[in-house]
Amino acid sequence: MMESKVTIPPAFEGPQVFSSAERFLGAPPSQYLKVWQMPKRFAAMAFTKRQVEEQREHNRRVSNTELKKQLTWFSFCSLGVGIIVATGIFSFMPYIYAFITGPSVVISLIIAAAAAALSALLYSEFAVEYPVLGGGFVYVLNVFGEFPAVLCATNLVIDYLFSTAAVVRNFAVYIAALFNLQDASDFQKSVSFQTDPIDWLALLVVMVLTVALLFSMKIFDESNIFLQVIHVGLVLFTIIAAFTQAQPSNWTPFFPTVGKTDPTIVLSPSGARTILTGASNIFFVFIGYDVIALGAEEAKNDWAVPIGMISSVGVVSVIYVLMAVSLVMLIPWDVLAAQPGDVALSGFAYAFTYRGMAWAKYIVALGAAVGIFTSTGIGIYGLSRVFTTFAREGMIPAFVAWVPKRTGTPFIATLAAGLACGLMAFFTSFATLANMTSIGTLAMYYFVALAHIYRRYCPEFESLAVSGDRQLAVKFRPDPFKNILGVAGKKVLLLAYLAAITGCAIGFTLFWNLSLKNGGLIGTAVAFVVVTLCLQFTLPIEYVPAKFSVPPWMMPWAPALSLWANVMLIGGFGAHKSDYVRLFVAMGIGTVIYLFFGLPTSWWRFHGAGKKDTVPLPVGAIGSTTGAVGTRSDSAHQGHHGD
Repeated sequence: MMESKVTIPPAFEGPQVFSSAERFLGAPPSQYLKVWQMPKRFAAMAFTKRQVEEQREHNRRVSNTELKKQLTWFSFCSLGVGIIVATGIFSFMPYIYAFITGPSVVISLIIAAAAAALSALLYSEFAVEYPVLGGGFVYVLNVFGEFPAVLCATNLVIDYLFSTAAVVRNFAVYIAALFNLQDASDFQKSVSFQTDPIDWLALLVVMVLTVALLFSMKIFDESNIFLQVIHVGLVLFTIIAAFTQAQPSNWTPFFPTVGKTDPTIVLSPSGARTILTGASNIFFVFIGYDVIALGAEEAKNDWAVPIGMISSVGVVSVIYVLMAVSLVMLIPWDVLAAQPGDVALSGFAYAFTYRGMAWAKYIVALGAAVGIFTSTGIGIYGLSRVFTTFAREGMIPAFVAWVPKRTGTPFIATLAAGLACGLMAFFTSFATLANMTSIGTLAMYYFVALAHIYRRYCPEFESLAVSGDRQLAVKFRPDPFKNILGVAGKKVLLLAYLAAITGCAIGFTLFWNLSLKNGGLIGTAVAFVVVTLCLQFTLPIEYVPAKFSVPPWMMPWAPALSLWANVMLIGGFGAHKSDYVRLFVAMGIGTVIYLFFGLPTSWWRFHGAGKKDTVPLPVGAIGSTTGAVGTRSDSAHQGHHGD
């Protein structure tokens, strides 16, 4: 065992971040011109990781200060509920009910909720151990290195930008409904230089929320909690109103193929395929809880994030299931399916009108408008925290991460996020924005699941020490494979298992999409179970975080099932060809940004003048407050960070 002393590089304290080009950008301008050094720098830095205490100290210096720790578990819960619920509860779920599942939408929701809960559990474990901004970007960075993290996070930025702009673009639609206007044209204006009308109301909403976030996160948090109480209250009122008109006969048949009131309406396929197709599509309404992990640095205590994240998924799951049950008993699926697609997207409003309760559509419109308002603010919040993390890690100019001590919020990052979302919503229609699913976020969920398994079964350190309140590792039983295969061999075996699990999920998706016989589906599902069992019984868990972790009895099934679910979604259950194009275009953009800006900045941070003893440490080297960390002394982990 050897001791590797962490040296904190000089950084950008206070307003001095604006005092020179180096402090402004993160490295001297000349470093960005040395493109001939790119191969050497890439080999040295692309897959290096970070050490937590060094990362936190660096963040404080770059940003001028840490963000204020002012968010409770209830604050995080309200953030999660606000961004997940938004308008999907009133629109997307009725659409799935009408055109895909029929009454079995309830089972689809329960399956999707279980998949979301598994992923939230993984995020919660990481968030407690890495209490810094960045969420999935930081987790992948600490396990797999800079380059994989940048590829994932670039897609995350685009997803937050598009989804937030898409949500607020619908604000005018529900305001028009509240005031009995024919459509949203009073708030939108056609222009000659583009096809989509501009939306000044969407821009106004974004600017108001951005100003609130700029000057007081506490005020935004308290306002968000207040609005979430109103939002959930309106949702509960909708549920109760729907139950007063309940028709239990709408539940039969549970797996319909032909409509009862309109036999020309056909659903196919039926049974398990219907449920799984519905679950895979409806999973998208659960996306967004990762915004809680993005703000882990602002948590008042270590338990705020896991409690807030898991409780938000639980609350949303209960709300969604109750809404689904009430919708099923309010209107037959084939009556809703007989309407145009845009009517089905406003399913609850139409259902109340169908049952002679036209007044209730105003409650639905008000609930949707409140949901849009809060979700937009939370989306801007999440995007600003991603920008801040990017700037701290040198992927964009360092000045973006500046945090004024008075407000304790990232001023420039928040302003940039608000401007980006506002302009996108101002110029781009909902139809254009909604055509992009959250495939980038799913890719991030997939890599977080990979990172979770990797660090629990193959942490790149050997220590049983306890550093402060951080337990570095726990040995559960002797590992015969380490003696037989060695460290490198065990790593190869683990990667083979992960590749096999991914392959099983890809195979299952292909059989599903090609509508082949069930034998292929059963075969790939059985193979997944066998591979996961082999992982469980041949490779013991080597690392368990001290404060919060996925219980050992759920390993490796929780991350493996999360990995499986995200691969299937990425593989085509809910995505379109344009999503894959956008996914790889975003990765290409991220690669260019990393090679020409992030890589020189990162190189300078660890190898610049006077910093030759400063190295990013291997994954899992969770240091004490003194900065002294124990790492493995084998040759596989030495010598690759030299100048």
